[in-house]
Amino acid sequence: MNSEKRVVRCAIYTRKSSEEGLEQEFNSLDAQYEACSAYIASQKSEGWKRLPGRYDDGGISGGTLERPSLTRLMTDIDAGRVDLVVVYKIDRLTRSLMDFVKLVERFDKAKCSFVSVTQSFNTATSMGRLTLNVLLSFAQFEREVTAERIRDKIAASKKKGIWMGGIPPLGYRPKDRELIVEPVEAEQVRQIFALFLTMQCLGKLKKEVDRLGARTRPSWTGKKKGQTFQYTRGHLRGILMNPIYVGDLRHKNEIHLGRHSAIIEREHWDKVQSIFAAKSYAVRGRGRDGAMKRSPLTGRLFDEAGDRLATTYGANSKRRLRYFVSARLTDRSFDRTDDRTGWRIPAIQTEQVVAAAISQALKDAGHFPNSEERANAVHTAESVAATVLSDSEQSTLLNLVEKAHISLGHVDIHLQPKKVAALLNISVADVPDALRAFSAPFHRRRRGVETKLIFGHQAPAVDLVLLKWVARGWVWWKEIRTGKASVHEIAERENVTARFISMHLELAFMAPDVIASVVDGRHPSFMNAQALRTLRLPPTWMEQRSALAELEIARRR
Repeated sequence: MNSEKRVVRCAIYTRKSSEEGLEQEFNSLDAQYEACSAYIASQKSEGWKRLPGRYDDGGISGGTLERPSLTRLMTDIDAGRVDLVVVYKIDRLTRSLMDFVKLVERFDKAKCSFVSVTQSFNTATSMGRLTLNVLLSFAQFEREVTAERIRDKIAASKKKGIWMGGIPPLGYRPKDRELIVEPVEAEQVRQIFALFLTMQCLGKLKKEVDRLGARTRPSWTGKKKGQTFQYTRGHLRGILMNPIYVGDLRHKNEIHLGRHSAIIEREHWDKVQSIFAAKSYAVRGRGRDGAMKRSPLTGRLFDEAGDRLATTYGANSKRRLRYFVSARLTDRSFDRTDDRTGWRIPAIQTEQVVAAAISQALKDAGHFPNSEERANAVHTAESVAATVLSDSEQSTLLNLVEKAHISLGHVDIHLQPKKVAALLNISVADVPDALRAFSAPFHRRRRGVETKLIFGHQAPAVDLVLLKWVARGWVWWKEIRTGKASVHEIAERENVTARFISMHLELAFMAPDVIASVVDGRHPSFMNAQALRTLRLPPTWMEQRSALAELEIARRR
């Protein structure tokens, strides 16, 4: 007895890279579909049956899997509604070898196969898979060569000043591979340039353009087609920096003379570019601490885990602040690490600490091979170190850094021997080891939300706010002890709460050596007025010393 043949549900997939000819009554997609239908009909004895739906992608490249009909086909395959995919040629499915491997994996997972009408092979065998890989490698090669030819053609055309398509900039309209000036829009462009030359600020320019009621050109595509909008700062900047307005064409990083007419005089355009160039190096924000300057340590600073410290920015009511932050703390990717123990330290103080360490190393520079070189090098080192507090000399010192590893309590600094030799006017071989790599101690001191880095040789700084709290506690405790006033009387006199008085009174009972450390600035780095509002010190002096030591270790980071 013959068993009934299994029905093989066949889906036909067709694709054409360009939209050319798709408007015809019988186009390339139809031709592919008919060829595949005929092939399925020839296999009727094997149980093949064509599914009624069509999966056509017209005008979409085979270099991507983001195709509507292909996505719909893969959904049906995953749902088990398709047993066999039929294509006219393999490159209709994909031209990328990597994409093909992904598709085959999904086919195998869903127990689905595929057939090419014009290329005979069997994917069930190793030889069939090898044949497929070879064919797809050539298809991918053809696609890449075609893309290179197109890029070369665009580059050659732009060198000749030919407009190669796309959305034309404000002030122009395309005609026969050339840009023609639109008088009304061109006048608006001239007005934007004139206003910027007067104001020299994008923010002020946007406000003035909005006040004048200027709007963008109607949108050409998308859901907002035909709508106009207010200019954004980015849009205005793009107009002001576009060389097309002086008759040039930009191709990547090259500027070529175009065939179109200029709207802006080159003298005015050059002035605008010089303004932007000057502002790109200027310090933004209201502070004078160089918050927006690019640090010489950028990309050269690492923490003890080997994680690079990236530059981030914050702001308070007075100025913009710059920080060095371990990259793992700013990582927002899905596979980010759960380790949140990285560093977040003020960048300007970090630069000062590193510069101070280099300055000290230069002062302590070891002996050199001959006395003349040693005298010259030491004199140069002392000169640089003596002026380290100036911005230019600090930058000079920081530029010597090859890399720096910051750890708890110290920073390990590696200098670039060639730059050190050039600075000291000696040969690279004569640069002492003490100036190639060295370690410098430092510690952190917190005052509320503020963090201060103190280099090893710097004298401790007295926290005046904390000292004032301790002094208040002593004075008020003396008044209470002698019977001059009660807690409530002192609170009423000082116009504060009784709780505020009690917090200060607790400080009067700190161990004498702890109070002495506050007076001369040697107290634990975390210990400040804000911390003492919530910190409950033990009653005995020995327990206080032990608790403060444990908290110092736990809160150092």
